[in-house]
Amino acid sequence: WPLKISVPTSIHKQGFTTIKGDEKVEHFFQENNIKKEKKIIGISVAAGNEIKEWSVERFGELMKRLIVRYDLHIVFVGTSKDKEKIARVNAYINNKGAVAAGAFTLEELPSLIKRLSVFISADTGIVHVAEALGVSLIDIVGPVDPYEQTPREGKSIIVKPQPDIKPTIFAFRPPGDPKESRRAADNITVDHVFTAFEKLYSESNA
Repeated sequence: WPLKISVPTSIHKQGFTTIKGDEKVEHFFQENNIKKEKKIIGISVAAGNEIKEWSVERFGELMKRLIVRYDLHIVFVGTSKDKEKIARVNAYINNKGAVAAGAFTLEELPSLIKRLSVFISADTGIVHVAEALGVSLIDIVGPVDPYEQTPREGKSIIVKPQPDIKPTIFAFRPPGDPKESRRAADNITVDHVFTAFEKLYSESNA
């Protein structure tokens, strides 16, 4: 008999937290004086591949705008390997951001992500955790093909370079010219991401 394979047109992601993770987040918030009544903005500055990452300078300028304009907490998310880059970005806001990089296991991480009002990230796996948990997110895709594995559900904004700059990083194809990859990442300005943030932030307060 021939097999009939049904391919879904959309995939609904689901994320779950653990009691241990929830308790660890509470302890982290207490240690870092993070007040629950304030909005908490998560930032991932790294993506495991420097060629598709937004620059330290642009992340730093974005952090400065957020701190000046809004009364909120910033939490840097990532792995222990990201701490050096996080420190350079955090210096732009006089180290006011709480550093959660390396503090949570993969199993515990959803408990932290779920507490965020908005998650801003270079294109990396954590954006899919945020999407599965229904967290508003901004995915700075840079040179990554935005039609392959970027978030499709919930309150998400995919920030892309201008249309004449084509993707060079793909899930199932070899990458393109590294110079074009860098050009795509650099084409996304602080204004682009800040405008996306203002839209999501206003919707979260509606």
